[in-house]
Order: sequence, then C-alpha cells, then structure tokens
Amino acid sequence: MNSKWRNSITNSEAYSSFKSVGSDHRIVTANIKLSLRTTKRSSAKVRHDWKQLRYSPELCEQFNISLRNKFDCLYQEDSSPTDKYAALIQANEFAASQVLPTLLKRSYNRDSNNPSIMAARKRIAEMTKRYNICKSSIARKHLKEAKQALQIEYAKVDEERVNLQIAQTESEFEANHTAQAWKVVNTITGRKETSAGKLKGKSPEKRLGSWLNHFRDLLGSSIDPNTPDLEIDPVLTDPGINDT
Repeated sequence: MNSKWRNSITNSEAYSSFKSVGSDHRIVTANIKLSLRTTKRSSAKVRHDWKQLRYSPELCEQFNISLRNKFDCLYQEDSSPTDKYAALIQANEFAASQVLPTLLKRSYNRDSNNPSIMAARKRIAEMTKRYNICKSSIARKHLKEAKQALQIEYAKVDEERVNLQIAQTESEFEANHTAQAWKVVNTITGRKETSAGKLKGKSPEKRLGSWLNHFRDLLGSSIDPNTPDLEIDPVLTDPGINDT
C-alpha cells in the first residue's frame, strides 16, 4: 500500500489454503476503510459597481446614510486605531452590499455558437457528404450555395452585434458614462494604439537592416575630421529660467 493510504488498512491476513482458487498464490483478505473529503472551494468575491456613486446622487446619498449608520454601531471611542479602521472597512463593505449593484461577469459568446450559424455549418457538412458520394455539378452547386449562406449568416450576426453596441453607446452617453461609452466606440471601430518602434521585415536580417537605415538617417552623415568646428550663436542669451 502507498504510505498515503496505509492507515486505511484495518486488518490484513493471508491464508495457506489453495482450495477452489485455481492458482499457486495464497489468498489475502483485507479490510479497507476510506475517508474521502472534497476540497473546499473559496466563495467568489462579489464585485460592486462603485462607478454608480459618481453618476447617481440618490444612490450616493443612500450609500452615505448606510455607511454612517453601520459605522456608528461599530465605532468605539476607546478602541485602537486598528479597530477603528477595521470598523470603517466593515461598514464600507456592508453599505456596498446594501446599496451598490454587483458587476456582471463578462460573457464572451463566439459567433460559431449562434444557432443560425450552427445550422448553416450543419448544412455544409451534409452537402459535403453528398458531394463526396456523388461529385456531380448539382451537388457542387448546392455545396457552394451552402457556403455562401454561411457567410451571409456571419454577416447578419456581425451586424446585430454592431447595432447592439451602438445602442449601448447611446445609452452610456445619455447616462453620462463617457468612459464606458468610449470603450464601446473603440471596440466598434477597432482602434488600437499606434505600433511605435516597430519596423517591417519578414526576417531578422531585414529588420536589422531597417533599424540600421533608421538610425543612419536619424543621426545624419559622418563629419569630415578636417572640417573646422562650427560655432552656433545662442538663440536666447538670458532665458530667465530658474534652474535651482
């Protein structure tokens, strides 16, 4: 037995009898007692939408009242600063659970899980099977039409998603949630940060060559050592900047 389960064996005994066994090994009996337990899963932390306090004065007032009442019940004058801070944290969590709405978990639904797209893909599978059995012009035509229907369904789902995002943007702007509205706008338009510092090149050698040309043009051409030094007059003689 493995040492992990050694205490599970309560009784083990071997017998010298070989009757009605049909083997040259002795019979061994054992009593096994298993005590299994499941790992306790930690409860998911509830996330509250704190941004609603900025946009809703009524909700902010309710939160302040709930926070003040709970803190007055927990606060004691003779307690230590640590206990006072713990009371504030507990009162804050209580007020949030009573007033603030919870944040919904984001769901990422793939277009391939859409019922219409699944039906179109099933249609393509059926037409492909028929075409493999009988490669006729009619079967090829039906397979082509099924593939075109799938592309049309993808376009419809994409259009529905964009319309939903546009409606969400309008509602966010009306509720003065400009930050969230701009996030939706950036998602719709596909705007991303500029790829600064990235040079094109399909191979490491081409990319190194691009970097070489970039810095060569940036630093300028080399100066002839025989050229006399050039003196440049200052533009501002006394700029009046305090550099202390």
